[in-house]
Amino acid sequence: MPNPTRNWDETSSGVSMPDPPRNWDENTIFWDVEDWSILKDLDPELVVEKTFSHLNDRGYLRSDTSIEAFFDDDIPDNLLYAYTSSGMVHLPVAKGNKHARLHRMTVHILIWAHHHRPCPSNLFILSENIQEDKQVASVVKSLNEKPFYNVVLVDSRSLLADCRLSPTKQWICDCCGVPFKKTYLDCPRPPPHSPYQSRRCSLSISKEITIWTTKSTNNIITSNPLKRF
Repeated sequence: MPNPTRNWDETSSGVSMPDPPRNWDENTIFWDVEDWSILKDLDPELVVEKTFSHLNDRGYLRSDTSIEAFFDDDIPDNLLYAYTSSGMVHLPVAKGNKHARLHRMTVHILIWAHHHRPCPSNLFILSENIQEDKQVASVVKSLNEKPFYNVVLVDSRSLLADCRLSPTKQWICDCCGVPFKKTYLDCPRPPPHSPYQSRRCSLSISKEITIWTTKSTNNIITSNPLKRF
């Protein structure tokens, strides 16, 4: 049985990780977004990719999971669409209500714990300063005293530093093939259930199309769909 004692280590990237990591199959990720306006400048595909690669590099096993993001419910529809299309799950909270956001996250942490008990499971919480909230800190401390829970606090500022949105990117829906985002605030969300969009289109993973121009020809190279844990 794993030792419930934690040896927390502050890495050079500013991300708190337990030592050694627990190589359990069940991984869940919560993202505490204090201000959704930061999402305008981030590339959601890079956020997903870097988050999973960061955990994988530190020895956590890959598993099928998504990032569950907690942020205000007044986010523009097209920006929300860009993030849910990248595989994230939006858990809305009342606008500007920090207490409500943290309370809802605490409730979901407890639901996560109940759902996974007694299976050994990792929960990663991406946040800037959630450890300062006494309620959340108390719940995390209590769960980490159990032998089958491993709750890790990750500094989202360091993790997302290299996830800035490039203005040269174009995106095409992996489900219906319709380009729907170039810059997330300029391109509107496709009409729901249009002839060119399936009902599950908003949950599709996207492919990136990068365009290079040379003197003689234009080369279009399509990358593979993002591979997730």
